[in-house]
Amino acid sequence: MILPSPSRMLGRVMCPICLQWVHWSKAQRVELDVETQQRRPFRARGSDETREAFAERRLGAQRACTLMRDGVATTHYLPDRYGDYGDPIVIGLVGHRAAGKTLLLAAMVEALRSSLELADLGLRVERLDEAIEHNYMTRYVEPFCHRREQLPLTQISPIAFSYVAKVYSAHAKRDFAVAFFDVAGEQLRRRRSGDRFLDTSFLSAVNALVFVVDPEKALPTVLGEPATVYGDPAFNAVMDRLVEVRGESGTQFLPIPAAMVVAKSDLLAARRPEVERWLSREDTGNLYTVAEESEEVYEFLATNGAERFLPPVNRVSDVSLHFASAAGVAPVDGHFPAEGFGPRRVLRPLLSLFAMTGVLDRSLLGN
Repeated sequence: MILPSPSRMLGRVMCPICLQWVHWSKAQRVELDVETQQRRPFRARGSDETREAFAERRLGAQRACTLMRDGVATTHYLPDRYGDYGDPIVIGLVGHRAAGKTLLLAAMVEALRSSLELADLGLRVERLDEAIEHNYMTRYVEPFCHRREQLPLTQISPIAFSYVAKVYSAHAKRDFAVAFFDVAGEQLRRRRSGDRFLDTSFLSAVNALVFVVDPEKALPTVLGEPATVYGDPAFNAVMDRLVEVRGESGTQFLPIPAAMVVAKSDLLAARRPEVERWLSREDTGNLYTVAEESEEVYEFLATNGAERFLPPVNRVSDVSLHFASAAGVAPVDGHFPAEGFGPRRVLRPLLSLFAMTGVLDRSLLGN
């Protein structure tokens, strides 16, 4: 469970992009000028501006974070409310470019914003930043979830928020800022000297991980394909970096909760009844079955040649394992067929992480 950090008493928040401490109340606030499309200082609430109009304008505001390095200042921007709710929950999705991370996150975000089961768990989800919300919905959620289009592979580009949301928890009786980073696996292995925005530095800020297992790489024999399984280099890169910067002496475990997800599990379901049994279950919000599912997924990977994907499971302090499918079917010529299309169990890994981090009651996991 994530406990309040001493940094909150000092009114500061770690920037997940450059790892500087940002004194939140003192950070420069800016907003986008509609006419010039340029950032300008954020205007205080006017005497004739309603509370609702001001709150809407804040959704488009940002706070500046400037990194000085070798005499050069580089400024990037964080959502205006990112540091308003205590330490944010920063979730990193890990896996190679074709593992299915982008589709999984798009389906997860769609479920996060629309699932009726969240209310039963005492969760309410709202947008945290208007620009990030609009960009993510337009580029990922709408094309994939609504038009059934195959999305491009995760691109190697400067580190930036993939998606952010504000999550209210009845259990914790407060709001959380939740941020997701979907970074290309190849980028996680690169270290370009002098360019902190294109390396793995952001991993030092994550406090939850989603390891995405590609069955086409991890379980070729189950799919009837002869191949040698080497594991996912992105997994190794992340674990090596986290051991360096987050490891604690006297313990083999990293103090970071994780969920391991066998993505594209629809490929396996037709061949293995135990996978189909889990994919067809309607127990997304019933987290008491997470322990049972985790045991079966672990055994399935370990006994079918995918043991090289499992080291992260044995290195983090808290972990769950899941079968999931973002689309439910395989794409054909860049589109997913309508028959059988639909996400399966994509929200469950995130709910498990919420229970591990204190957004939900840990006892819901039943272990």
